[in-house]
Amino acid sequence: MTRARESAKAGNYMEKAFPTGSHVVFRLNDQNLDSSITIDSDKNAMVTGPLSIDSGETLTLKGNLSIV
Repeated sequence: MTRARESAKAGNYMEKAFPTGSHVVFRLNDQNLDSSITIDSDKNAMVTGPLSIDSGETLTLKGNLSIV
């Protein structure tokens, strides 16, 4: 697998983009949130759990979040 790259999105939203293509089977995400983030009202987000949030950090939901 090639190295993950990070790309900034609108607002505070950050996405870790992993390789794409016809042979990619898995989408990976971290299990803990280590920096505060807001999901804006015009955004949807999804994460596979479990999910923990580091002490002193916040997850603000104005939009939609699904934890699978």
